[in-house]
Amino acid sequence: MLKIGLEKNCKYNCHGGTNQHWKIQKDDDDTYSFINVHTRRWIDVMDGYFSIGAELQQWEWNGSDAQKFYVRGVSKMDPNILNNCKVA
Repeated sequence: MLKIGLEKNCKYNCHGGTNQHWKIQKDDDDTYSFINVHTRRWIDVMDGYFSIGAELQQWEWNGSDAQKFYVRGVSKMDPNILNNCKVA
C-alpha cells in the first residue's frame, strides 16, 4: 500500500522492476491517470476519500474521481499532484 501525506512511505527500495514503473495518461477532462506497467491497474484513492495520509491502491479502471489527478507543476522535479475526491 502506498501512502501520501506529510511523510513519504514506500514499502520497497527502488530496484527498477516493472512493478515500479508507471505510465502517465492524460485524460480527455485534463486530468491524469497513473497505470502500473506490470499489473496494468490504475492508482486509486482507497474508498474515494482524500486526506493527508490517504491510502492509495492499484485498482481496475472505473473512471471515478478516485483515479483522476490534476498535475500542477511546481517544477519538473517537484510536481504538485492533486485529486478531486471527497475530502474526509
